[in-house]
Amino acid sequence: MTTPLHTNLKEPKNFNPDPHFSFLVNELFAKVDDVTKERLGGFASITAKKSFIIEEFIKAWKHYVGLNIFPATRLIFPNRDGRLYFMRDVGLARLVTKMCKIPKNSADYKRVNDWKKNYHDYKRQNHDKRKLRALSYILAQQVSERRDLQPKGDDVTIAEINDVLDNLGMDELGKAEKQIELLRPIIDRLSTEELRWFFQIILKDSMIAPMETFFFLAWHPDAPAYSNVVNNLKAVFWRLTDETERLHEDELKVHLMYPFLPQLAAKPKLSYEELASKMEHNFYIEEKIDGDRMLMHMQRNPDDKNDMRFKYYTRRCRDYSLLYGEDLKYGAISKYLRHAFNEGVTSVVLDGEMVAWDYRRNVILPFGTLKASAVQEAVRHFTTEDAFADQSAWPLYIIYDILYLNGIHLEATKLIDRRAALRRLVNEIPHRFEVLDTPIGHSAQDIEDAIRKTVSERSEGVMLKNINSKYKIASRDNSWVKIKPEYLEQFGENLDLVVIGVIKGVKNAYMCALKDATDGVYKSFCTVANGFSEKEYDEISRITATKWHVFKTEPPPPERVIFGSRKPDLWIYPEDSLVLEIKARSIDASPLATYAVGTTLHNLYCRQIRDDKSFEECITVQEYREMKRLHSTDNTHKQDVIKEKKKSSRRALLESFSENTVTIKAESTLFNSFSFMILSGKVDNRTGERIADTDIAKVIKKYGGTITQSINEEAAASGRFICISEIMTIKARQIHQRGIDLIKPKWIFQCVRYASIIPLEPPLIFKGSNTLIERAKRRLDSYGDSYILHPELSIDQYVGDLNPVPPLQPRELKRFRSEIITDINDGDEDSPLAYLFADIQVYIVASTSTPHWQREGLQRSIERYQGIITKELTLATFIIIMDYDRFDFKISQEIEKKVNKISKDIAGQLKLEKKDIIRVKIPNIVRQSFILESIHNKVLVDPQDHKF
Repeated sequence: MTTPLHTNLKEPKNFNPDPHFSFLVNELFAKVDDVTKERLGGFASITAKKSFIIEEFIKAWKHYVGLNIFPATRLIFPNRDGRLYFMRDVGLARLVTKMCKIPKNSADYKRVNDWKKNYHDYKRQNHDKRKLRALSYILAQQVSERRDLQPKGDDVTIAEINDVLDNLGMDELGKAEKQIELLRPIIDRLSTEELRWFFQIILKDSMIAPMETFFFLAWHPDAPAYSNVVNNLKAVFWRLTDETERLHEDELKVHLMYPFLPQLAAKPKLSYEELASKMEHNFYIEEKIDGDRMLMHMQRNPDDKNDMRFKYYTRRCRDYSLLYGEDLKYGAISKYLRHAFNEGVTSVVLDGEMVAWDYRRNVILPFGTLKASAVQEAVRHFTTEDAFADQSAWPLYIIYDILYLNGIHLEATKLIDRRAALRRLVNEIPHRFEVLDTPIGHSAQDIEDAIRKTVSERSEGVMLKNINSKYKIASRDNSWVKIKPEYLEQFGENLDLVVIGVIKGVKNAYMCALKDATDGVYKSFCTVANGFSEKEYDEISRITATKWHVFKTEPPPPERVIFGSRKPDLWIYPEDSLVLEIKARSIDASPLATYAVGTTLHNLYCRQIRDDKSFEECITVQEYREMKRLHSTDNTHKQDVIKEKKKSSRRALLESFSENTVTIKAESTLFNSFSFMILSGKVDNRTGERIADTDIAKVIKKYGGTITQSINEEAAASGRFICISEIMTIKARQIHQRGIDLIKPKWIFQCVRYASIIPLEPPLIFKGSNTLIERAKRRLDSYGDSYILHPELSIDQYVGDLNPVPPLQPRELKRFRSEIITDINDGDEDSPLAYLFADIQVYIVASTSTPHWQREGLQRSIERYQGIITKELTLATFIIIMDYDRFDFKISQEIEKKVNKISKDIAGQLKLEKKDIIRVKIPNIVRQSFILESIHNKVLVDPQDHKF
């Protein structure tokens, strides 16, 4: 049997074995928490400042504590730590209430126990919204107010905190009295600030989580990649203590019985013809199954073939082994797998999808039914068969890849060969353990047929996989492409719905209903939480005050109101309620039990409260079903995938410079023989002037230099490779760790100014080796002033009039429409925000006095969320009027004149067909605030509120 990795590792020894918890709080937690846009100091961004704080903390830890940072990482990343406390926010709030003996029904009692539900009531009394949202802050405040002496809080060690948390997760501590007995001694010794973070750790809420990759990278260059394949803090931080020692290639591959981040599919970037060609006209067409991505590990005892051990991990590395079975005796899946593998298979790692299979209807059920089916199947062994007489579903594991076999790594093997191996090694167990059947496609027509089938059947989507592709851990690779129906169609109807329930929280969510015309029953249909202003929240509260009923104690009569599996906290009779106009972008036409109607809408936004409509005037179930039928079957016209732009505008432009597709005439030989890699632009700390990296590239080309996107080893060895950056991004750190110096952009402009290659001085170096820094310091006088350089001039004096960039063709334009999003938080890739402006074309109107960088910034904000910038009014969905000084009469006149002309042009282009139906789009003319508010609310807001 495989031995866990960390059991073979020696624990690094610290020369300060008991660092205080206060060190962690003061040097990391508090400093990172204090970073805001208003407190950036000399840093270019929030990310840059947080990165600096993390670097300094790690340096301080190594200097004052030692090389064993694992005990601290358990507290820094509680979400990654394996301890289970079986205590969520409600349980912790009740525990603190009992520990502090807070009187029931008192203001403090309600503040602690109803902190979510009372959010809107006390929001107006507290201006610190960041802390207001944190239960940990509220609990720390309550504890501190109820003790006579406030401890200094500098004597509790990290080891003591870890000991308490280790014991808190033990099974025998299930009762509140024992938990209080364990926690009180440590709580009494912690300061208010330390208490806040202690409670946050218990809630497994890491505020450093968005910077996790940077933290790991700052500790060791291989830490992020190693963490992806072992997902174990102890293994990572015990193994990686010397940043100069790099891991062997095999150590960065799959490890048996350890969770890892699987390969993910990319979103469509090319046309179907281009996609088929890119995949060499040989690709698997898989049905995208509505299940839970699951990695299964199996290890057989060489001395006993019937002794098999299993591990099941989700795509986010959650361990579901207990549910699906750690051996052949128990669990919802493993107990059926005694003969599922050929006898020669001693160890294997499979990639697949766990779904719920309904044997009566012979179908795969929606994802929401999986867990219930798995639990029922897992406990069947311990109860009577009669208890499950009505159960018609159980888990089914559908396999589509194999990554490890008998100690051999298969990630580098072609997919077609891995699939062939699966067929030879796996003995399928019908409706329990199966290998996915996947036809091979060859053309664009095959893709279109698959998409049409997906839309007509309302299935989850399709996956296209190059048959020759290799498996790339923790990567989203273009050899796998995911296409969902949501990418192909939008539901643009506005519906008037009556509110029948509310789910209380930081942002109240209102459950709406449709009336069934056959029996007059109001059935739950959807939940909307976006689009409400404070005034509208107050209006809803005023209209519905005293009319709500608690669902748990007083459920609604089924002949009046019916809910699906999702229940509200409070419900209300339709006649006592109000009507909301709801805007939705997409429709879910697949059957589901969440709502009583059996279907729902996605990406909802409340446009307004309809004071002019009564509950009886709302849309009925029958009317909605007819709309749904038309919407679901209207796929006879050709539908194109919303193509994600090929590359970010910034990176694509830089690559175009390196490929010489953008013509700029060299006017000087100053930078001849120099190669430049540009990682960031330039920010003038005095004036705030920003110089884009693309403008820097133009200057370099103008003065004879070349742009590259890869490290030129030969040029680097001769000192002719220059890496330009003044922001410490992850890529910049990786390059610097390879021994490459990072030079500030100002060096380029100084060279241009003096018409010669200027020797490097400290102000021109962003990140350099000790040797370079010492040599550069010798070029300053005793006062620290340069012997050569003088104050900088404006960029205009360097750039001048560059040759115009040749007009781009439509296909080339698609390459420049996305901005690289750095430090992406590994969130849900199907988040609505990612497709906020999908299939929306925007025409921008700006004053001639509007700075170029402001316009580019707005364009990037739109393109980041899949919007398209167009110069054709006939294609525009929205016309955005950029902000301008309305008190400047000249500018106001200019904008007014432009908008008047646009309005006339649109009116002149309208064409009417039969029955006077307008067939062309009339774009909304809105202010820039429409874009900003949509991004803030993560949904398209009502254009009417932002009309120009």
